[in-house]
Amino acid sequence: MKNRAHAGSACSRPVMATAFVASLGFFPTAFSKSGGAAVDRSLASVVIGGLVSSTLLSLLVLPSLYARVMREREQD
Repeated sequence: MKNRAHAGSACSRPVMATAFVASLGFFPTAFSKSGGAAVDRSLASVVIGGLVSSTLLSLLVLPSLYARVMREREQD
């Protein structure tokens, strides 16, 4: 169990860094007030939301589902 926790913490740093840098790059587009930026703003908002949700899924939901499946498999 200790190895799994270490692997999870080791993998979370690159995932968080990638999502943070990618979403940071879209912030100027998301908050742009220039003319013709309405489509770009909505697209940037969708991309930022997708990055946040995929990061949360890969760091929280998938490991918990994996742990549950492996626990049930070990009990059988």
